[in-house]
Amino acid sequence: MHSPSPEALARTTKDAGGVWPEAQWFASFHDPQLDALVEEACAANPDIQVAGARIAEAQSQLDRFASGTGLTGGATAAAYKARMPAIDGAANVDVAGTTVPINLFSDPWVSPGSVIVGANYELDLWGKNRALTQALVSARDAARVDAQQARLTITTSLVTLYGQLAYAYARRDLIEARRHEAGQLDVIRRTREARGIDSTYSAQQEQIEQAASRMQLQTIDDSIMQTQLQIGALTGAGPERGLSLQRPKLVDADGLSVPANLPLELLGRRPDIVAARLRVQAATAKIAATRAMFYPNINLSAGGGLSSLSLGSLFSSASLFFAVGPAVSLPIFERGQLHSQLHGDYAQADETIALYNKTLDGALTEVARSIATLRNLTALIGQQEQIVAAHKQILAVATERQRRGLVPQADVLTQRDMQLNEQLRLLELNAQRRDAGIALIRALGGGFEANRTGAVAASPGQPAKQDLHESPRGDHPSINPSSS
Repeated sequence: MHSPSPEALARTTKDAGGVWPEAQWFASFHDPQLDALVEEACAANPDIQVAGARIAEAQSQLDRFASGTGLTGGATAAAYKARMPAIDGAANVDVAGTTVPINLFSDPWVSPGSVIVGANYELDLWGKNRALTQALVSARDAARVDAQQARLTITTSLVTLYGQLAYAYARRDLIEARRHEAGQLDVIRRTREARGIDSTYSAQQEQIEQAASRMQLQTIDDSIMQTQLQIGALTGAGPERGLSLQRPKLVDADGLSVPANLPLELLGRRPDIVAARLRVQAATAKIAATRAMFYPNINLSAGGGLSSLSLGSLFSSASLFFAVGPAVSLPIFERGQLHSQLHGDYAQADETIALYNKTLDGALTEVARSIATLRNLTALIGQQEQIVAAHKQILAVATERQRRGLVPQADVLTQRDMQLNEQLRLLELNAQRRDAGIALIRALGGGFEANRTGAVAASPGQPAKQDLHESPRGDHPSINPSSS
C-alpha cells in the first residue's frame, strides 16, 4: 500500500473542500470561559513549556553548527619574558623557528611578542555541511511541530473535559427533576397507603428510588469536582484554578458539524505526521553527510601577522609574515569507522521511516474510528429524539386526561419520570457525539498548518528524500518513507 506524503495531502486539502476543522475550532462553542482556559493552558502548561525549550535547544544546535562552517578565523596576541639558555660550541640558536646568532644574546633575557591572524574556508565540495545543516533544520522544524502537537493534545483534552463538565451539570439537573417528581409521587403513594388503597410495597419501592437518586446526585457532584480539578491542572495554574470555574455555557458548536466530504488529504494537517516526516528528512540528510565524509576534505587556510623577539620591534616591517595554501585531508584510516557510522545512519533512517508509516497508519485508524462513531451516534440520536418526542406527546395526553379527571395524578408523574429518563439518555448520546467530534478534530490535526510554524517538510514537486540505495557499501535496499 502506498500512502501519499503529508505534503501532497496538505497541498490538495482546500481544493478538495477540506477546510475543516478551523484552527480556532473551539471558539464555535461561544463560551468565553472556555476560550480563556485554552489560552491559559497554551501559555502555562508544562508540556508547552517543555516543547518551547526543545525548540530553543534545536535552534542553538543549528546556530552553533552554522557558526563553524564556511569562512572561520581567529586572532591571537602573545607577549612574555623568556631567558635564553647559554650554549657552548654552537654559533647559532633556534628561537621560535628563527635561527639567531648567539652573539645577539649579550643579555640572556628577551621579550618575544606576536600578533597572528588566521582564517580557514571549507570548500564543502561534496555537500557534507549542506546535508548536516539540512538535518539540523529538519530537527529544529520537527521540534516546532512537536510544540503544535502538544498544543493540540492539551486543547482537545481541555475542551473534552469542559464538555464533560457541562454534561455533568445538565445530567444533574435532569436527575434533580426526576427526584422532585419522585418526591411528589411518594407523597401520593403514602397517602394512598394510609387510606388502604395501595400496599406498603409501592411506598417502600419509592423510598428505594429516592435513595438511589440521592446517591446519583452525590456521585455527579464528585464527578464535577474531579473534572474541575483536572481542568485546573491542564491550565498549568494548579487544580484550584478549576474550582473557580462557573458552570459552562456551551452552545451547539457549528465547528463540530462534520462536513459531508472529508478527504484523506486532511491528514496532511496532523502535526505528528509532519514531525515524523521531518525526522525522516533529518535522518536521510545525515546519511548524505556521512557519505560525503568518504571523499577528501579540502580547506583553504591563510594566516599572517607580526612576530619579534623584542616588543620594541614587534610592529616593524621586518616582523611581518604571512602564509596561504590549501589543506587536504583523506579518510584513509577512518573508512572502517565511517562504514560503521553509515550503517548506523541507515538503521536510524529505517527507524524514522517505520515510525512515519506507523504514525500514518495510526492516523488513518483514528479518523476511521471517529467517523464510524460519529455516524453511529448520529443515527442513535435521531432515534432517541423520536422516542423523547413520543414520550412528550404521551405526557401531554396524560396531563390532559388527568385535568379531566380520567386518570390519576400518579400516572402523569410516572409518565413524566419516563420522559426525563429518556431525556437523560438523549443527553448522554449528545455528550458522546461531542466527544467523538473533538476526537475527530484531534485525529485531523485541529486545523494545524505547517506553513504557519515555518516548518516545511518538503517543497512541492521535490522528492521527499534521497535515493538511499547508492551507498558506498552498495547493499542497502532503497527505502521510501511514503510507503506503508
